[in-house]
Amino acid sequence: MDVYSKKGKLCIGECHPAGKQTIHPITLWPIKEEFQYCHVKPYEEDGVIKHTDNCSGRGSVVDKYTLLTPKIEFQYKDYLKECYGIKKIDDAIKWVLKEKRDSAKDRIMHCAWKAFWEDILKSSDILKPNEIGSGKLSIPDTVIEYYENTCDKKISFDECRKKIEEYISKNSEKWFTINNHNIKIKKYLCS
Repeated sequence: MDVYSKKGKLCIGECHPAGKQTIHPITLWPIKEEFQYCHVKPYEEDGVIKHTDNCSGRGSVVDKYTLLTPKIEFQYKDYLKECYGIKKIDDAIKWVLKEKRDSAKDRIMHCAWKAFWEDILKSSDILKPNEIGSGKLSIPDTVIEYYENTCDKKISFDECRKKIEEYISKNSEKWFTINNHNIKIKKYLCS
């Protein structure tokens, strides 16, 4: 049976005694109250965001090992923007062209392909074979130029665009499960 606060909010975990410092399992903020409390899903009351409420004693105390844990998801766009000042795929290309370390280039381009995926697609339609190379994907020229010289053999700009569009078309449904697009695109271009 769940534990509820005095205001009827579902407690996230157990009740804590007054004065005990805890970490809120969703916001990860330190919490310390002057009353017996439980963590609740943040809510607004009188213009103030509240993270706790008085324990009511209704219901049974939840086993401390069944606490909800926060779900933290890695956001590629935030990472690129905050750590490198990269706000679009063109910025990523400019960054990797200045970088000397291949591992850093691969990391940034991998993140860029994941972060700016929606910017690259003009529509959610997967390209049909006769549309490959038609420019229906908004792949910036800087991206094509970057990949143009990745193989031992020279690939023309148009051929490079076509192959990248083929790669995107073939992998669009499983885009976010692919480990490193940068490496995979290079292999695809050189095959």
